[in-house]
Amino acid sequence: MQRQLKEMQDKLEQEKQMKEREIQEQMKRMEQEKLQMMEELRKKQEEMAKTKNEEMMKKMQQEMDRARIEFEEKLKEQEEELHRQQEEAKAELEKQQRRQMQDQQRILQLREIDAKLAEIVPKIAEVNNICQELHRDSYSYEPYIKTEVMSDGRKVSRVACKVYPDRNNRDVFNILEFDRFEDIYFAIKDKYESLTGDDVDETAIIKDLHHRDQDPEIFGLSSESDWQLIGHMYYFLISIVNLVETKNDESPIIDEKGSI
Repeated sequence: MQRQLKEMQDKLEQEKQMKEREIQEQMKRMEQEKLQMMEELRKKQEEMAKTKNEEMMKKMQQEMDRARIEFEEKLKEQEEELHRQQEEAKAELEKQQRRQMQDQQRILQLREIDAKLAEIVPKIAEVNNICQELHRDSYSYEPYIKTEVMSDGRKVSRVACKVYPDRNNRDVFNILEFDRFEDIYFAIKDKYESLTGDDVDETAIIKDLHHRDQDPEIFGLSSESDWQLIGHMYYFLISIVNLVETKNDESPIIDEKGSI
């Protein structure tokens, strides 16, 4: 990638130098034309000084004035054209510099993406294997490249991880940013080690299989704001019955003996 960056810089520098040479050559041609015109006017003035005919002198003066005006107009047009070319060259150079900067940023992003993929892919494979061993076969983790378009039009890509609570349902998933996945990775490993040690009894394993209240947080199945365990609450049916509004029923209740 360093070679690619150097090639891009060399190409931009060559184009800049080429454009500068073209402008310098054009300025040199304009200067030569100006000197040539001044020489022609000088010769005409010498001819006027030698002639004695007033009519001829007047005609030559008119030709000189017309030639001077035409030359000044031509010179002005060339200067305006040169100025326009310089502005276009400047704008094109700035455009190429911005494009080069974007390309450099893109190359650096690709390098960063490659490095992070090399780091995250083995961990994702390990997490998937742990889920199999912990009887969370439906959970699935995959590497994911997240691309965002910035306000200035730049595209920024980041490495993340997609988590599927049900591997057969691809429409429901959660995206874990790289740093967040690191936390999830170590949380899953801690859970695995707590359930696979030599001193773990079967009761703890069976309890874990039936109570998965903390799975969304530990396994990253949903965003952090969606699942936060703040405590437990119990419903007592007698309390609910007392809160239910009922109509007063004044009809007598008769038991099996016929008593009211």
